[in-house]
Amino acid sequence: MIVVRLQGGLGNQMFQYAVGRALALARGVELVFDLSALAEDPLRSYALGDFQLAARLARPGELARLRSPLAYRLMRLSSGNPAGRALLRALGLPVLYEERASTHAPEVAYLPGHSLLVGFFQSERYFESIAGQLRQDFSLPRPLTPASALLAERINACESVSIHVRRTDYVDNPETCAMHGVLTPAHYTHCVELLSGRIATPEFFVFSDDPDWAEEHIRPGFPTTWVRPRPGASDTEDLVLMSRCRHNILANSSFSWWAAWLNPNPEAQVLAPKRWYQDPARSAEDLLPQRWEQVPCGS
Repeated sequence: MIVVRLQGGLGNQMFQYAVGRALALARGVELVFDLSALAEDPLRSYALGDFQLAARLARPGELARLRSPLAYRLMRLSSGNPAGRALLRALGLPVLYEERASTHAPEVAYLPGHSLLVGFFQSERYFESIAGQLRQDFSLPRPLTPASALLAERINACESVSIHVRRTDYVDNPETCAMHGVLTPAHYTHCVELLSGRIATPEFFVFSDDPDWAEEHIRPGFPTTWVRPRPGASDTEDLVLMSRCRHNILANSSFSWWAAWLNPNPEAQVLAPKRWYQDPARSAEDLLPQRWEQVPCGS
């Protein structure tokens, strides 16, 4: 089986599922989620429950051996060479793959059918071969809640453009802010100007984890809906609604990355911030598909 250790929020967990799904399909084995990292994170929890995925949660105690310091050290020391992998196989332990950089690692595709993946794996190159399957996996198996369904009707009836504004932890958490930085209203204004020069009658739908701030500062100057929390609607519904917009203006967030990636419009214009990370040690080289337009953040 392929085991993926989930971490982060919804968008990050979608990346981790996608790489695990691609490898599990290639090896003909099942995909299992390890939730141990989420159990130790007070700010995050399992976020993929709205989807009907081809994976299961690890059963209680099933992965206990993998969490022992001795077994983990053995996997770390032995996974990189044939003799070590043979030892792990004899002991019933998986090959451990820990992501070492934010760029695509082609060796992931060659991992055996009993592997543990730890990392974020933020590149479509890991799973572009199963893009159609993932679009099915990441579709909601139930109807939208009534308020979201009304929004979806409006989105489908116009030249809709989603704008995603990520705030909260990017502003309040110093470590997260140092890694990502925060996009300015001027950046969004520039993106609106770019798209409005190409689209005759755009209508904007602003999604944000800080809707009050977004409504005050993000003013496209065209018909605009600032999307508010709705009874019974989850973050997943917001992501689905964003993906149904014809065009997308992204935040530097995996949440809006997936909304744009799942957008079925073959003529979609996707504007992504060129500087995805503020931390110069991190690279977004393989994160943004070449078909998306990268807009300088100083604009």
